[in-house]
Order: sequence, then C-alpha cells, then structure tokens
Amino acid sequence: MRLKKMRPGIIVYDVCGTKMGNTTISTVSVYQVEIVSVDFDRNTVNAKWNHNRERTYYYGSWKKWRAKKPILVETAFGAYRMATRQEIADMAQRQSEATP
Repeated sequence: MRLKKMRPGIIVYDVCGTKMGNTTISTVSVYQVEIVSVDFDRNTVNAKWNHNRERTYYYGSWKKWRAKKPILVETAFGAYRMATRQEIADMAQRQSEATP
C-alpha cells in the first residue's frame, strides 16, 4: 500500500502467514489496522493493529498492508488460504445470481 493513500481514520488489513500450534500446518491470518496519523516526512504511520494500543510503523511494516479485506478459503483441518482470482470471480457470479 502507498503512503499517499493512507489517511487518518481509514481501516486497512495486514495479512500474515502463521503456523497452527505445534504442527506443520500453515494458515493465513488477517488483522485490522486503524490508521491514526501519517507522517509523510518520516515515512511513518501511527496505527492501532488489531485494536491494540497505538504505535509507530515504518516502511517495512506498512508497505504490506492492503486496502481491501482479502477473501479467505477454508482448507483441511481448519486452516485458511487466500482465494484465487478464479474463486473470487465464481463467488461474485454466484452472489449476483442469488440476488434478484
């Protein structure tokens, strides 16, 4: 995400890959990030990550944030992965057919 698009008060999303407990199964987690302030001179963002206390994030952290909430697909054993473009298109088509 670009710093120019960030404004105080908007919600963006952080996507992280994590392991499920003491196993080799990987899953994807999505966290909500609320932008509090943006400093264009220092390339920093003050934000609340997952409703925690406000802190300063630098370029390496905020460049990975996404403006739209990603769609996740459940896989085996309760793990999640990112939906492919084809799956997103199929979901949108099914939803448009369902609504009259």
